Amino acid sequence: MIMENKELVKSYGLKATPTRLSVLAALQKYSKPVSVFDILKNLNKNTDQTTVYRILNVFVEKGMIKKIDLKKDFSFFEINEGKHHHHLVCQSCSKIKEIESCDISAIEKQVLKKSGFKSIDEHALEFYGLCENCA
Repeated sequence: MIMENKELVKSYGLKATPTRLSVLAALQKYSKPVSVFDILKNLNKNTDQTTVYRILNVFVEKGMIKKIDLKKDFSFFEINEGKHHHHLVCQSCSKIKEIESCDISAIEKQVLKKSGFKSIDEHALEFYGLCENCA
């Protein structure tokens, strides 16, 4: 996987440094959006939070990962797998579930009509509630 990650990082026009590869590998361990704190748990203790944020921001700028706002005091990140999806977040335990279906074309048409915009390029939609364990 290290060799694949080197090629992946290089394919985005980035130098495949050991720290970048470690951050990418840490992200790949999760199947849900994670915080910098989750990533730091999987890294060498010498890697500081500022460095991880810089790497994550570069990955976001290049489109390798997505930055997600889940109404916390910090951001979440996930690998950009090219598929559009949303998240359902438990307001009690913070469990995150991925929602793959997204059929909001009627809402987008209304927004375009009312706003005067010519196009909508993307949207972000997250749902909040209580999971089955917390309800």
